[in-house]
Amino acid sequence: HAYQLLQQKQFAEAAKEAKALAAQFPNDPEAWKIAGFAELNLKQYALAIVDLEKAINLQEVSKRPDINTADALAQAYVLSEKFDRALPLLVTATTRPGATPDPAMLYYRGLAEYKTGKLADAERTFNAVVKANPKDSLSLFYLAQIAVGKNDLDSAISSLNRVTVNDAKFAAAWTLLTSAYLRRAALSTDSTKSAADYLNAVRAGEGLIKVRTDAEAYEIAVRGDATPRQADQWLLVEGRWLPEPPLTSVAPSSRRPVLVAEAVTPVRPPADRYEHNLYGI
Repeated sequence: HAYQLLQQKQFAEAAKEAKALAAQFPNDPEAWKIAGFAELNLKQYALAIVDLEKAINLQEVSKRPDINTADALAQAYVLSEKFDRALPLLVTATTRPGATPDPAMLYYRGLAEYKTGKLADAERTFNAVVKANPKDSLSLFYLAQIAVGKNDLDSAISSLNRVTVNDAKFAAAWTLLTSAYLRRAALSTDSTKSAADYLNAVRAGEGLIKVRTDAEAYEIAVRGDATPRQADQWLLVEGRWLPEPPLTSVAPSSRRPVLVAEAVTPVRPPADRYEHNLYGI
């Protein structure tokens, strides 16, 4: 009956029924397995881990391993951020002889590798995910973060542009894309390319503003201007963008772009948003 409830997606009832069955027959791996599957679907990851681990232990004793139970436990580990425990199971799940890896499990493997600092492995895995599904935005985003960590801004920008085309509401991708364009512009010795990157940074910032309405999405930090300014005042700021220090390989930058001001002049509001060329100064 518990299995039927699970098939009918009545997960709370299935978990309750399976737990009652497990209490009556504690050495029955199937009861613990059904309970774990139901709890996983209920997003009760801690409970799912306990019950799935019990199921696997009993399966090992009876010499009847079940790959579905192992895969479910791997997912429960990932979703509860126990990446170090998930990774061995995910490697097994995605390297079974003669089987095509499940895309979701392959993504989870890349995520676990990334979160445990195995960045070269994560890069290979995310590339495999993207090869199978070129529109996998999350894998592309993690590839961009890895590229930024290696100061490979060209690759990062390429991946992030693919992300924002596939998912225009991916705010973190717009944020990182804006930062990557600004960094590349600040580091460039070609004034034409630098100006183009500054313009692209502005456009990426506009993409972010479309999906984020909080004030942080609009902010640029300006250094060197001590004069009090009104919040709605338009200013022409001449200066230079401050290159950010290298990002960690674990997380994207959430810091605001920094402009070191050399001259600040009040101006009238522009008739067109691109009227004032501020990008290559």
